[in-house]
Amino acid sequence: DLNLRPSGDAALEVSLTGVDASSIEYRLMCAGDVALSGNLSRNGDEWNASLTLPAGACGAQFSAKDADGENICAAEIAFEVTPGSIVPVKVVLSCSV
Repeated sequence: DLNLRPSGDAALEVSLTGVDASSIEYRLMCAGDVALSGNLSRNGDEWNASLTLPAGACGAQFSAKDADGENICAAEIAFEVTPGSIVPVKVVLSCSV
C-alpha cells in the first residue's frame, strides 16, 4: 500500500517538437510493482501531471497521439523518486509524420 511506504512526488513535463498532438498518454512502473497510467494535461505547449509515487526506481513511457488516435511518437525515461521530494521528470518528444 502506497500510504504505508515512503513516497515522493514526480512532476511529469513533456514537450513536443515537429508536430502537434491531441493527447499524450503515460505509463509508469515503480519499485514494489506500482503501475499507473493516464493522460497528461495540456498547458500551452507543455503537457504535465503531478503524481505521488513510492520512493525508489521508476520508469515512464510516453506516447503522443494525433486526432485519429494514432501513435505519432514515443519516449521512455528512468528516474528515482526521493522520499518527501518533488522530482522533475522532463521529456522532449521529437515527432515526425
